[in-house]
This record gives sequence, C-alpha cells and structure tokens, in this order.
Amino acid sequence: MFEKLNTKKAEIEALIDEGKVKEAKDLLVEYEALKEQAELKNKLELEDRIDIPDDLPKDKKDKIEYNDIFIKAFKGKKLSTAEAEVLEQYKAALSSTTGAGEDGGYIIPQDIQTAIKELKRDLPILENYMNIEPVSTLSGSRVVEKYADIIPFVAFAEGDDVPGASTPQFVNVPYTITDKGGILPVPNNLMSDTDQNLMAYLKKWLLRKSITTRNSMIVTKLKTLVPVAIADFDDIKEVLNVTLDPMLAAGAIIITNQDGYNYLDTLRDADGNYILKADVTNAKVKVIEGKPVVTISNKQLPTVATKAPLFMGDIKEFATIFDREQMSILATNIGGTAFSKNRTDVRAIVRDTIEIIDADAVVYGELTV
Repeated sequence: MFEKLNTKKAEIEALIDEGKVKEAKDLLVEYEALKEQAELKNKLELEDRIDIPDDLPKDKKDKIEYNDIFIKAFKGKKLSTAEAEVLEQYKAALSSTTGAGEDGGYIIPQDIQTAIKELKRDLPILENYMNIEPVSTLSGSRVVEKYADIIPFVAFAEGDDVPGASTPQFVNVPYTITDKGGILPVPNNLMSDTDQNLMAYLKKWLLRKSITTRNSMIVTKLKTLVPVAIADFDDIKEVLNVTLDPMLAAGAIIITNQDGYNYLDTLRDADGNYILKADVTNAKVKVIEGKPVVTISNKQLPTVATKAPLFMGDIKEFATIFDREQMSILATNIGGTAFSKNRTDVRAIVRDTIEIIDADAVVYGELTV
C-alpha cells in the first residue's frame, strides 16, 4: 500500500509539472483514498502490537511501570496483554476527563512532566510569575473579589447580628480548557536510539514549546489592556507608586521586549549609575526599584513602530492559568509526509486556558524607543 502511495504521489507531481492539471486532480482522488487507508491502518497499530497469549497475573500487572509501557508504545514495539491494559486505562482516563477521544494519544509520564516544570523554574519566563491552578474538569468557574473592591470587616458588639455592610463586588470568572498542539518530526534512527536519548530529545522540544505557548497566552491577555504612554523613568515610578494599588505594587514585575529592555538597561541615575541592577538574591534576575524585569523576545512581543510594550503590575493577580496538567502524545510514520520522508511525526497536545481575574492589577505602558 505504501509503495502505491508514493508511486501515486510521484505520478501526480509529474502531471503537475507537465501542466496536466485535470489529470492530476483525478489521480489526487485515488491518492487521498490510499492515504486514508494508510491512516486507518495506523489507528489499528496498537491492536496489532498486543500479544494476546502473554497474560500476566494481576499482582504482576500492578507492578508494571507506566513509563516503560509508554516508551514501548511510543516506539511502536509489541505490548503484552497486561501492558496494553495499563495503557488503555490511562487513555480511558484521558478521554473521560478531557474529551480528547480515542485519538487523544498516550499520556506523557508524570516524571517527564515534572522534569519540564522543574526546568522552567530556573528560566526567566512569565509562567513563573503567574497564578496556576490545576483543574480536573474541562470547564468551570471561580468567584473572586478584586483587590480594589475588597471591603473590610465591620465591627459589631457581642450578641448583635453580623452587619451586612456594603455588598462586596464579586466577579464570576468562567473557564473552558482548550487543546493546543504541535507536530515534531523525529528521524527514524532516533526512534530506534536508546530510551534515554529519545526522551531527552522529546523533553527538550516539549520544554521549548511549552514556554513559547504559555508566554503567548499571557501576552495575548496583557495586550487586551488599554495602553498608556510612558515617556521616561519618572512615568514608570508613578505607575509603581501611584497608579497601582500598594498591595498589587508589592508583587509587581516589569515585562517588556528586547527593545524595551535595551532602553531600561541604558537608564542612569543622577550620579551616572545604571538604574537596572542585578537582584542581590539572584544575579540572573535584573530589577528596577526592586521589581524584577522579565524580557520576552521581540518576535513574540514586537515593538510597534517606535512603541515598545512595558507591562507593570502583579500578573499573579491579573490572570489565572487553569491547567489540566495532562500532556498527551501520539506518533505515526504513515500519516502526512512521515512515510515518504522516512521519519516519525510526533503530535503533542497540552490542555489549559487563561482568564483575566483583575485587569487593574497591571498597567500596559508604551515606551518610545
């Protein structure tokens, strides 16, 4: 079937080169039918790998490590009945709680997900300053009272009813988990490499994708705010000292792009000393007025004309990331262009969302650079 698929593709390309568009379209119908057959065969691949006669007692089944099963399935190796059972249990859990369906893939082992989180903690990324709430459902809501609207308790005498005081301003924040995914082409020689090398390669890719995705989610929400002009360092101080509530300013950070960081890095005080300094507790972190400065790539957070973005505030109070805490993964060497290019395409899916909690917690400044 696969030889026919490649042959048919070559015939279509030849017809296109000859300018025979109608004939190429006719052959394309046949090609798509063959491709669909190949993809259906790939979906049945797991059942083909199950070794029915190899049935283990229940006590031994319980001792099977999911990590080992995951790697075997990921590499396309034959699974025992007990191993396939464990894998299907994880897949069933994924489908029932996330709505991912039968093609949701294999849940990435917890130790890999944990390792990715630990690597993130050492990097200057926005996620480390966010409020992240693990959730177990696809949708829900949270009732919150914003800092600016918090009403103090009212004194009352013993025996009296608790006074109603003014009605607090609560806000209902609904959330719906969304799927986000990407494709990683993996050379087939790496798929046959050691488990450690393959997992290291996969972990590195997932780390980069996860950081870029989370940064993009957060920046998108920040840019919904109305921008204000920032002319100089005094304007930055005014935002931190006056515009932001003191409780929010206490946990504030400054987020900018490379252009904005370059501007801040050249600011000097009256004595000629640079204003941007290294944090005394962490030399890798730069601070202004004690507030950490986090830099995002110009590609992800571009300067528009001569206006560089400068977000100042407590993003932990600004928004919450609702995290399903499940990465799933599925590999194929048949679908798409994987077969013709002698590689395996790996599809990874993460499930989360972000919602604004308190828009007053951050000020969106535009700095002329």
